[in-house]
Amino acid sequence: MKIAMVAASASPLPRSGERAAGGLHTQVKSLAQATARRGHQVVVYTRRDHPALPDRVPLCDGATVEHVPAGPPEWLPAERVVPYLAEFGAPQLRRLGISYSRVGIVSPGVDLDEFHPRSIDRGRGAATRLLTLGPLSESSSVDDVICALPRVPGAELLVGGGPPADQLFANDDVARLRELAVRLGLQDRVTLVGEVPHSEVPELICSADVVICAPWYPRFGMVAVEAMACGVPIVASVVGGLRDTVLPGMTGDLVAAHSPDELALALRRLLGDSVRLQAYRFAATDRARAALSRGRVAVAIESVYLDVIGMPHAETESVTVA
Repeated sequence: MKIAMVAASASPLPRSGERAAGGLHTQVKSLAQATARRGHQVVVYTRRDHPALPDRVPLCDGATVEHVPAGPPEWLPAERVVPYLAEFGAPQLRRLGISYSRVGIVSPGVDLDEFHPRSIDRGRGAATRLLTLGPLSESSSVDDVICALPRVPGAELLVGGGPPADQLFANDDVARLRELAVRLGLQDRVTLVGEVPHSEVPELICSADVVICAPWYPRFGMVAVEAMACGVPIVASVVGGLRDTVLPGMTGDLVAAHSPDELALALRRLLGDSVRLQAYRFAATDRARAALSRGRVAVAIESVYLDVIGMPHAETESVTVA
């Protein structure tokens, strides 16, 4: 079967200096490879984000990447890609004659060999650790998380994302967040660690008591999936795919976007209830293993396509959770 995958917000082929922390390129590449291993021909359509990129690039046996011109040929944060989505979709989806009635949605998967529960020794007497990973722009709501922190006593906040650690001093978003922390008297409780290499993300997530995903704008929230696979509870805003990724009252809690008061209340309640915190850990791990592994997602995508073209589903017993 010939399968098209669409990744509008980032190239699945990372280049030097590109931000990490669960980037889309990692997810798309792994999913395309997993689908190709099931015997399909896969083409990944992604926005051209560098002028030197060729039109087509081999990804693996059975999978290629096709770069579609849409907007400036440069890397853009997710919130700046939105104005170019129509331009991006026109030459791919219209050419294929896609009907909305034939569109299915499958959540991205996570590599359970990389992301799984592990014990991290933070030392005796370590403060409760909150973690947020991703862009540092105002729409990502790191500001809101910092504003919530004074009402979460005894907690420290680690902020991963943005430029590499040695370039933090020259970044406007970093300066804004540090100024906010100082103004609230939180300079000793907020640490900006900068860009996190993908290989270091699992250990960083496992070092946290709770992962916070609280953007203003709709996004899937790959970090939330990775946190669940690591057995770490999530507090997230009710936007985009986070509404489906986080199961409230089971794997985490959902709060209104752009609401530091509601975020602080949810964090206090969760951190103050050790039984619920432990239950969320177990449920998060179970959900990731049962439904969000790369192998399971590859099968789900295959099933969507088979349904659309009216073909019977292939046998799935041999698919392993990995």
